[in-house]
Amino acid sequence: MKTLKIRRNFVTTFVAMAFIILSTGAHPEDIRLTPEAPKPAEKLSSYKIEAPDSKINVLFGVNKEEILKELNEMARQAERDFPAIVGNPPGVNKEISLRFSPFTTHIENGSTLVFTTTANARILTVLFVYLFGDCKLDCKAQGEIKLAITPYLTPDCKVDINIEPSLNLTKAGCKACGISLDLDSPVEKVLQLLLSNASYRLREKLVDKANQGMDNFLNKYTQKEFKPVTLLEIGNAKISLLVSNSFKKLYYAGLKEDDKYIYVQLGAETIIATEIGKDNYKAETPKTGDKPTPSCSVASIQEISSLEIPLFIDLIDLSEEANKILKQIPVTCPLSNGANITIDSISAYGSENNNLIFKLGVKGSLPTGPTTASGDVYLKGKVDWDNATKELKIENIALDLKSIISISKQADWMLADEAKAFQIPDIVYRKPIIHLEELKERVNENLSKGTPLNDYLILTGKITNLEIKGIRVLEDAILLLISSQVEDLSITLEQIEIKK
Repeated sequence: MKTLKIRRNFVTTFVAMAFIILSTGAHPEDIRLTPEAPKPAEKLSSYKIEAPDSKINVLFGVNKEEILKELNEMARQAERDFPAIVGNPPGVNKEISLRFSPFTTHIENGSTLVFTTTANARILTVLFVYLFGDCKLDCKAQGEIKLAITPYLTPDCKVDINIEPSLNLTKAGCKACGISLDLDSPVEKVLQLLLSNASYRLREKLVDKANQGMDNFLNKYTQKEFKPVTLLEIGNAKISLLVSNSFKKLYYAGLKEDDKYIYVQLGAETIIATEIGKDNYKAETPKTGDKPTPSCSVASIQEISSLEIPLFIDLIDLSEEANKILKQIPVTCPLSNGANITIDSISAYGSENNNLIFKLGVKGSLPTGPTTASGDVYLKGKVDWDNATKELKIENIALDLKSIISISKQADWMLADEAKAFQIPDIVYRKPIIHLEELKERVNENLSKGTPLNDYLILTGKITNLEIKGIRVLEDAILLLISSQVEDLSITLEQIEIKK
């Protein structure tokens, strides 16, 4: 038994099959070889893998810079109001000031948006105190305010937020020359006022804009079917990722951010499919029938974790390339009995039970006859994936039984040198036809660019850990089912600008 590794130069493999030829016998006439061909497998022009309960992230964003700008303007107003709240402390050469650091924002626990700022207050005054003379009072206080905002979805799919304001004040305790001055009370009053105003404005702005985004999302998501996303093109075959534009449930799935935007992240339960089509086949988005109003939940949702990708190895294209090479470099195999066998044509097709059939058009001559024979013979091999070497293989290559019977009856002289007939030359041991790492890189290159689903929505993501999960041999192709781990497969809505 022999094992043939399928390589990237699969065409060369076909040509090399010319050496798998048969040997001797003698008849006085020209012979036409007519063995029965093994039954072909079904022909499939497309193949779809559908996951009906897939989870995918949906994101729409608000402009972080605009939010911070408005909060900082409110802080500047509080600074201007501070002297009036302090009033007129005693003394001369008075200095009254309050300074806020710029607001910053970060995400905690993946689901809560936190805005923070610190305040530094100071009252400097000079008093004349009997027995002490001029007495300088330099009072300082520091405080920090924090706004923790957690969005959630209501059952009717509206966005709302919980706001938790907090204040941490380091009290000054200002006293000198037997005189004390209260700085803590006016600082606390200003900070509480800023917290209240900021909470109100953030609720007004964020809830309003988030619901605009939600309404926009629901409209854009269900408006019309999505375009298929091309993951990979190999020859005349195209692998497409299909996402349904209808869903059963929406969930709040946390927050994300980049330099400019804060994204509300939703989880959608929908249908995701991968499909491969040949020639002019047009992929269609999986349908879910009517589009009822989805239900919404505050429960969290996990991102889609796996995706199956079908991949074709086109046997028709490979056969055509092999025959081009045969026209340029005829293949002849001499046998020990003086016979010569020449390969005129070669092709491959799939048969039942995942067998691959090599059909060889041969011409043979036995000079001592003189005898000639021509026709087709068939070799059969089992297609399998070697997970250890990450290579696709054809194992147990041998003449099909019906070809052996036919040849032994018609031209048994072609069956000499059996051991030599089934030796595969080194030329077939080259680069593999399927390289999973390269495949992963090509798919991720397409996903990372961001692919439009329609005029408003972009699909992005990343796949990892490709594995071959199944092999199906068709008449015109070998179909590989590739399982992949998926990271952050997300649909992003056009950005929503928050303006004053």
